[in-house]
Amino acid sequence: MEGVVSAGLVVVPAAAEFLTVAEAAAVARCHTVTMRRRVESGEVHATQRVKGGRWTIARVCLEEQLLSGACSHQRPRRSGNVVDLAARRRAGGGR
Repeated sequence: MEGVVSAGLVVVPAAAEFLTVAEAAAVARCHTVTMRRRVESGEVHATQRVKGGRWTIARVCLEEQLLSGACSHQRPRRSGNVVDLAARRRAGGGR
C-alpha cells in the first residue's frame, strides 16, 4: 500500500491530518504507552475536546516534534503562576 505506515495492527493513512495516540506511536515507532506519556507530559503537542477524552495529535506537530524537539506554535509551559479562571469565576471574582 502506497503512503501507509504500518506498525503491528495500526495502519496510518499518509493523508491523515490528525492522529490518535496509537497512530502517532506507529509513526514515531514507539509504544502507545510511551506516546501517551509524552502527550500527557506536554512533550508532544496534542489536544482533547473534553477533559478525559481522546487525544488528537496534528501530523504536522508530530513531525516537527520528531525533527526539532517542539512544534513551532507550542509555548513553554508555565508552572506556579497559572490561574484557574473557572474557579475564580465560581468564587465571584472577575478577570
